[in-house]
Amino acid sequence: MNCKSCASKIEKAIDTMNNVSGVVDFVTRTAKVTIDSPEVSINDVVHKIESLGYQAVAK
Repeated sequence: MNCKSCASKIEKAIDTMNNVSGVVDFVTRTAKVTIDSPEVSINDVVHKIESLGYQAVAK
């Protein structure tokens, strides 16, 4: 992720997930994700980001 457009694309994809919200910071190349359901895992979010062609690592 190298620009605001990339960050926005990732953020929008995260926000399409049920019970998930996120804020992406392209400067630090990080995202803060909130998952409000036990049915969704961080691995689901990582997969969603990777499906866009970006690398993602859960910390």
